Amino acid sequence: MVISRWRNEVQPWAELLEQRAKYFEDGGWYKHETPPETGRILRVWYGEEIERMQTELYAKINEKAPNIYPFPTDFLKTIEVRTDAEMSKEVDVTPKMVNQELAKFAFATNVIDFLLDEKVVGINDFVIWPKRQDRNHKGQLTLQTVGIDMQLYMRHVVHLLENLRRQRRYFHVDAIYLRNPYITLQDEPIMQVKLLITQASFSGSLQAQGAAVGGDAKQLFGMTQNLAANKPAAAPPEPEPGFFGKIWRFIKRDLLLMKEPRRTGASR
Repeated sequence: MVISRWRNEVQPWAELLEQRAKYFEDGGWYKHETPPETGRILRVWYGEEIERMQTELYAKINEKAPNIYPFPTDFLKTIEVRTDAEMSKEVDVTPKMVNQELAKFAFATNVIDFLLDEKVVGINDFVIWPKRQDRNHKGQLTLQTVGIDMQLYMRHVVHLLENLRRQRRYFHVDAIYLRNPYITLQDEPIMQVKLLITQASFSGSLQAQGAAVGGDAKQLFGMTQNLAANKPAAAPPEPEPGFFGKIWRFIKRDLLLMKEPRRTGASR
């Protein structure tokens, strides 16, 4: 009787938490090759792997935005990931150390790829904050913040913000700075944008966090519900302009006197 009542009370919360958990995940942005356990010297393998990942990144940039400018000349130094030479100086190279560096570079690469799809014109700086546990939710969520100093056309700034708002996983724009250095021109401006974005994911497995334990399951569901309360579902192909879109429409129509572009299937 007691077990039956406990199961009836807890199971609905656990199922709701499982559904909510899909919203708090890292999107595979840290995924990378696993260091070999035997047969290779780790520092040598790391040098080869980080070189391969850099080659893939620059190939992607050349494919999607060959004219991007500026872009950090030493991207590893910019994001504070060890180079091959720096790793070679380490006395004891461990798999944990290698995994941390590769995961950080993989995350940076995926952010860059996301920005390339948003038609970024140039990237001046790129800063990755250390991962941290969310104190407001008892350390159950891991937060990762990234800061980007970049340039985009205004319509692409709007699309970027709207795209973040419509994502099926948690993103939060912590701060944004916009500056139009060409305010006297009537052409569509290239904006200087400084952006702080944070993503959140569950720390460890749901089972380890009490997904099947009554009180903890209820608390976890409550906190994820609060964080995700204002997150809309995925938008249709031609969504109605959101807050930023309406502001841009006003600026373009009434301040810059620009005509509305015709929409096509490939345009943004």
